[in-house]
Amino acid sequence: PDIASMTETGIGSARQALEASNYQVQSINLATTATISDEVAALVIDAPQNALHEQEKKVVKEYLDRGGKVMLLIAQNRTADLSDILAPYGLQIGNGIAIDAGQALPRQPFVPVITSYPEFNPIVRDLQSGKQAVLLPIATQIGVAPQLPAGVAVTRLLETTEQSWLATDDKDINYHQGDVQGPLTLAVAVTADAK
Repeated sequence: PDIASMTETGIGSARQALEASNYQVQSINLATTATISDEVAALVIDAPQNALHEQEKKVVKEYLDRGGKVMLLIAQNRTADLSDILAPYGLQIGNGIAIDAGQALPRQPFVPVITSYPEFNPIVRDLQSGKQAVLLPIATQIGVAPQLPAGVAVTRLLETTEQSWLATDDKDINYHQGDVQGPLTLAVAVTADAK
C-alpha cells in the first residue's frame, strides 16, 4: 500500500502520527534491498498480498536477527503466507475471522471492540491507563505455541471477550462446533535474543 494514502488501510494516518513524533517514514522495496540498515527503528510490513520471495524473507530475517523491530499487519484472507517469518517465534495466523458476540460494534460482530489488554507492555500502556478501546475489523487470531523457542518471549497485547470465536466460514459467521473459542489473541509483541 501507498504509505501516503489516507484510505483503505489507514497506513497514511499512522505515517502522519509517526512524523508528528519526529520519525522519518519511508517506503522500501524488500525485493531490491540487500540489507535493512541498523538505523531503521522499525520495519512495517503491511498485509502483503503476494508471497515474499526468498530474498525478501532473508532481508527481514537478517534484520530481526540483528535485533531489528518489525510490525506485521495482517488482513485476513488478503495477506500472503507469512509463516516463514512467524514460525521461528512460535506464532501462527489463525484461519478465520474473529467474531465477538460479547463486545463488538452494533450489528457488526466482525468488528470486535477490544478493551482487554491481558499483559502489560509499553505498546498498550496508554490504552490500559486511559481505558481506551481498539476496533479491529475483520481481524484474525494470532496463535501462540504452548512451548516457545529458546530466547523468545511473547506478550499478548489485545484479546477479545470469552463470548468470541474464530469463524472459519466468512459467509456464515455463526458459531459452529469446532470453531476456536475465545478469548482470542489479536495482537502480540515478541522479544527474542539477537543472534
